[in-house]
Amino acid sequence: MSIDLSQYTVVAEQHLKQEKESLTIPFLCSLFTITPNTAKLVLKEIAEKNASAVKCTFCVTGIKEGVYTTSLCSQERLEATKKAYSTLSSVHYYSISDKSVSSVEDGIMSSIFNSLRQNCRTDQPLPSHVKCPSITVITSAVRTFELPDMRSHSTPTSSKKDPVKAAASQSSLKALFSKAPPKKTAVKKESVAKPALPEAKDDADLFDEEEEEDVIAKRNRIRQLAAYADSDEEDTPKSVPKEPMEPKEPMEPKEPKEPKEPKEPKEPKEPKEPKEPMEPKEPMEPKEPKEPKEPMEEEEEEEKKSAKRTKEVKSGAMDTFAKRVQQSESDAAMTPAPGKRLAKKMREKIGSDGFSYFEEYYEEEDIPKEEMAKSVPKPETKPVAKHPSPPAKKSTAKKQGSIMRKLMKERELDAYIIPSEDQHMSEYVPECYQRRKWISGFTGSAGTAVVTSGEALLWTDSRYFLQAESELSSDWQLMKQGTKDCPRVNEWIAKHFSKQNRVGVDGTLISASFGDTLAKTVDLVCPKENLVDLIWTNRPAIPCSPIIALTDAEAGESVQSKIASLREKLTQKGCNAIVMTALDDICWLLNIRGDDVQFNPVVYGYVLVTMDAVHLFIHEGREVRAAGVGLQLHPYAEFLPFLETVARDTSVKLCYDENDVSFAVKQVLAPLKPAVVFDPVAVMKSRKNPTEIASLEEAFLADSVAMCHLLAWLADSVDSHITEADAAAKSTELRRALAHSLSDSFAPIVGCAGNAAIVHYEPEPATAAPLVRDKCILLDTGGQYHWGTTDITRTVCLPSDPALSRVDMAFRRCYTAVLKGHIGLMTAVFPEGTRGVQLDLLARQHLWQMGLDFGHGTGHGVGCCLCVHEGPESVSCRESKYKEGFVAGMTMTDEPGFYDEKRGFGVRIENTMHILVPMEETYNNKKFLTFKPLSYVPIQADLCVSAMMDEKEKKWLREYNHKCYEQMLPRIKDERVLAWVKEQAEKAALL
Repeated sequence: MSIDLSQYTVVAEQHLKQEKESLTIPFLCSLFTITPNTAKLVLKEIAEKNASAVKCTFCVTGIKEGVYTTSLCSQERLEATKKAYSTLSSVHYYSISDKSVSSVEDGIMSSIFNSLRQNCRTDQPLPSHVKCPSITVITSAVRTFELPDMRSHSTPTSSKKDPVKAAASQSSLKALFSKAPPKKTAVKKESVAKPALPEAKDDADLFDEEEEEDVIAKRNRIRQLAAYADSDEEDTPKSVPKEPMEPKEPMEPKEPKEPKEPKEPKEPKEPKEPKEPMEPKEPMEPKEPKEPKEPMEEEEEEEKKSAKRTKEVKSGAMDTFAKRVQQSESDAAMTPAPGKRLAKKMREKIGSDGFSYFEEYYEEEDIPKEEMAKSVPKPETKPVAKHPSPPAKKSTAKKQGSIMRKLMKERELDAYIIPSEDQHMSEYVPECYQRRKWISGFTGSAGTAVVTSGEALLWTDSRYFLQAESELSSDWQLMKQGTKDCPRVNEWIAKHFSKQNRVGVDGTLISASFGDTLAKTVDLVCPKENLVDLIWTNRPAIPCSPIIALTDAEAGESVQSKIASLREKLTQKGCNAIVMTALDDICWLLNIRGDDVQFNPVVYGYVLVTMDAVHLFIHEGREVRAAGVGLQLHPYAEFLPFLETVARDTSVKLCYDENDVSFAVKQVLAPLKPAVVFDPVAVMKSRKNPTEIASLEEAFLADSVAMCHLLAWLADSVDSHITEADAAAKSTELRRALAHSLSDSFAPIVGCAGNAAIVHYEPEPATAAPLVRDKCILLDTGGQYHWGTTDITRTVCLPSDPALSRVDMAFRRCYTAVLKGHIGLMTAVFPEGTRGVQLDLLARQHLWQMGLDFGHGTGHGVGCCLCVHEGPESVSCRESKYKEGFVAGMTMTDEPGFYDEKRGFGVRIENTMHILVPMEETYNNKKFLTFKPLSYVPIQADLCVSAMMDEKEKKWLREYNHKCYEQMLPRIKDERVLAWVKEQAEKAALL
């Protein structure tokens, strides 16, 4: 199938004319997401079409283990190159109007290969630094050899059979070897508008099938040349000083004119290490760190690792070639001891999730940690945010495990399960109930620990993989829940144990459904005392905050009305009682709030609703009043004994949600055999009444003011030594300054560069990375207000120049794809009853088209001054147990993302939305719904790759950012902040 190249050539021609810059195959591959072969056709079409008008130059710019790249240079740029390198050699070129593109290209290829053949001999080794204006050849060796321009030779009509002007190129090469290398100048990649992307072949297919045989032959010739170069590796020290090199340093100053003696280079002739000469027979000695042998050893080790990784990369040339490119850049920039850092850059160059980045990789130079901390880094040498260092492995870890195993042995337990949840299956739990965190050291909000006589394992989901790897000690094994090779907790238990094995767990901390699953395969034991509690010294006290009662006007509905509706639903299901253990359900039903759980304004308690009474079990010393509903208070500890009494009454027809109630509760109620397993309160709570909707709108407007202040402060302070922890603290400070603010709705998530790839990264002051320009900064924050609960995420990048030339183009492409998915879901119109799994594709489709995805859900419900994560509906690629679908009045987040820890960036864009009815028309009496954003914080428009967005998406972004300005104009008093909001709206208007 032929590919229409016109969409590519139009933009590429504009780039060539306006930017006066070279067009290369890697650049076009990155720009349009096309294969190198397609990029080559684009170059040829531009050259043949515009030779006379543009006066293009066609040249070979590199060889990647047999795969050559080409570029088009404007006449003006070529003249500038001539002038800059006039002291080295004359610059010659082919005019496209005189020669055919293919003959020019193949002729230069032959010249390059013949020149290499005649100059890479064992008796005439090439020096490591030879500079040339246009042609660079990367061999399989670690070095970079740059040849003089050979485009002055006449071009043969056939690339394979015509004679090559080898003598002229060899003479020019020898003349150049005696000259000093010029300083390497960094080339900034300018941003350029990109067209919509048509379907193309897989990026991993570097060659067409008919080219494969020729490419393999070329690659083998390059490797043969590398063998010659490797034989003289000791000649050139790899450890380069920080100061600029003298002209003769890369050469051998003691024997510069004796290249024909193969054993001379092995003599110790180190100009920088006169006291530590290299021993000819011990080139890999690592004992002296300043000797040039140590980088060699590191590089050889990295080459072995690279060879292994090559099997995992479709393009066999990409892996080793990228490593050689990074090595050459390091040598030219005179970076000391490049081995390990270059290997890391190589791993970053090959993207995750099967996505290979072909564009040229502009990475700043590595900076020692001690220099990084001295001052705010300059754009050329800024530090890259790293993942937080693993916490110190405490000596108490093994002691705690030893004591735990002793208790297990006393109770004849083969394994003990330690969940993250409390007795109410809560997502967030107070310190006194964070048993899994205390025993394992992992601080994430989700996970399950299992301790056996010889192992300690921790399961957690993809949000926390990187965090868990950094926090767990060597005593613990991380089980990456949801990955292909990782069994679930119950599956692992079933595989390693049987009915003859006793597995212990606190029955109040696991759901009824999970307990039933475990009991099918093992002898499940629920001790009366939690084993962690028995060994946890200095355990925090159980919270008991004052209870706040909401008025009917504040809640929008009275307690009596809610109880009456609940009893009506119970009757419809044939039930006369319901057990409630979810804290947010209880607080919503009784119109009460508290502060027992950090970030969640709830109180600890249980509720049993019958047809004539409401039984509330709370800690003593609290008062709750609700007239007209038959409210009866009981001590919190009497809940299970009270249920045992209820279970003996055969007239009770009970219902509960087996995903909310604990296994212990279900065991007590087993004699009743509940008629229905469902939770009507969760559905009632998710459908906000008009008062709650108005309160949420007000809360989000106030929260948007705080978020705009935060982003404006970040733009002004990024050059002032601020860190991720500083930004997180600023977020909390700005929200607390607002009226009716209670707290954050979760711990602020602020990550820069690589830390942004950790989905729920919480910065700590001791390990927080600096916030720097040209790197992504992800901020996911939210607040609790008397009016409602908020949740919002923005990913920003503060460029060092308006053209964003130093911002990673791969990051911008992913940012644009995520934004397109965000807009796709936000603008959806769908019939009432549509489920979240049916809408999830709208947010992921653009990432899927790039071979990318994200591991978390796309959206979740948000409470009204309750939990930030609220059910029962969600937007996810996984089926939900809730089958009724969306209805008007629900709130839902829209937060697609993408995270590349190898390349060092993460993207997430989140707005909270209200579901409403956009039209009166119906089809078969079915209403249609859509989303309305509640957050009004501008989205950074200049990061978008305009060519990837259609006009509807651009229009939405323009209108949204303009709406943000309109909403913030009467609310923000700080002119500086308001100017920032206006600037974002103006940037969006340029799309």
